[in-house]
Amino acid sequence: MQFVNLTDNNNQVHNDKAWKIRSLMDKLKRVFLKYFVLEENINYDELMLKYFGRHGLKQFVREKPICFGYKMWSLNSSGGYLFNFGLYQGKNPRCVNSDEPLVLGKVTAPLVGIFTVMPMGG
Repeated sequence: MQFVNLTDNNNQVHNDKAWKIRSLMDKLKRVFLKYFVLEENINYDELMLKYFGRHGLKQFVREKPICFGYKMWSLNSSGGYLFNFGLYQGKNPRCVNSDEPLVLGKVTAPLVGIFTVMPMGG
């Protein structure tokens, strides 16, 4: 996998630590949301992707079963379908996408529009 290139190195985004995989992450998010069927219960979860190499995004969380790796957040349906995720880029990430509403956070931003369209129960 070390020779797989997802982004042109000449178009480096200096304020995004995950710029090399950003295009893949965005594509996966679009496809996951495209096939997502809204359910009554949605899970917001924190997860660790195991990684022992060197990278600026690698985290150490002592209390987790996987204590070294990439820290991520995910939105899943109650059936386990992952439909959105976010990569932790530090306490104050320098990359803030202005077209995402940050009312509930970056990972939950796609749900803000869904909540405004949903009928109120009564």
